[in-house]
Amino acid sequence: MEFVVISKTLPCAQDLCARIAAIHRGSVSPEEGCFGFPTPSYLGGFSLPTQWERSWATLFARMLQRLCEFESELHGPWLKDEDSFRTLLSQTVPHLLSPLQRGDRPIKPCLVHGNLSADHIGVNMATGEPVVFSPSPLYAHNEYELGMWRRKIGMFTRSYFEEYQKHIPPSDPVEQWDDRIRLYSIHFNLACVLTTPRVPDVQRQILEDIHYLNEKFPPKDIDGLPSAGQSRR
Repeated sequence: MEFVVISKTLPCAQDLCARIAAIHRGSVSPEEGCFGFPTPSYLGGFSLPTQWERSWATLFARMLQRLCEFESELHGPWLKDEDSFRTLLSQTVPHLLSPLQRGDRPIKPCLVHGNLSADHIGVNMATGEPVVFSPSPLYAHNEYELGMWRRKIGMFTRSYFEEYQKHIPPSDPVEQWDDRIRLYSIHFNLACVLTTPRVPDVQRQILEDIHYLNEKFPPKDIDGLPSAGQSRR
């Protein structure tokens, strides 16, 4: 173990994204083809259900559900009682994430930091290189990492997303990249509400993002047509 003196400044997009993308690209899940982590992983002090799972959509929904349960216990069922949240878990998450494991470029489980806020990034004073700490590690879809950067109170400009894409392009379907990052940001915004109560702007952002995604990706029947009660678009 090495003691490192760091400056609590955000590294430039080029240096940070090259380092993070290299970790994503070079990692291999110890459980072949599976998402999760071999030991308990914690986000803001709250345990995540990271048992090995072949379906990324299933694991992400499980983690989001767990954070919602913690929030309900601590601050009331404002989210748990929302029909829109149940729709998000049962319909929208599979709609957005299941296609990632089909097609010509299926995603692979990548080792992610999982808690990559500006508070957990610095610069090594001796070398000038980026330093990251306080992870919530798991093997996940690499784009999950970027959900933290899109938070309501995040500090990352568009340049960081664009720089990351130079190293690892968006997964297929490419046109749903922004929607996936929005979905992942709900997870990290919810973790923010858990650890920093009385942040109505963040709660509002969570609900707005849920409604936006549910409306953009309405439930569909097997034949691909909108289900009962959903308008055709």
